[in-house]
Amino acid sequence: MRINQNNFADSINTAEDLLIYSEDTGSELCMEILNNTAHKLFEFSTNSGGVIKIEDLPNLSTNNNSVPVITTGNIQNIADCFP
Repeated sequence: MRINQNNFADSINTAEDLLIYSEDTGSELCMEILNNTAHKLFEFSTNSGGVIKIEDLPNLSTNNNSVPVITTGNIQNIADCFP
């Protein structure tokens, strides 16, 4: 999944700009998230064996307007989701 070059509205009614959740065993997401203008945190969470792979995870905040990033569960860094 690619989430690139978006402008997230700064709404007082939301806690996160981006919330991604993967639950089931065998459920795997691979994400490229770059150059977004965000105002609130990005949150990624897994449960029961789900996996979320994020391209360039160590620089996710820097690459997206320095938004805070919260990860819970099996969140992994990957070099390239779309070789």
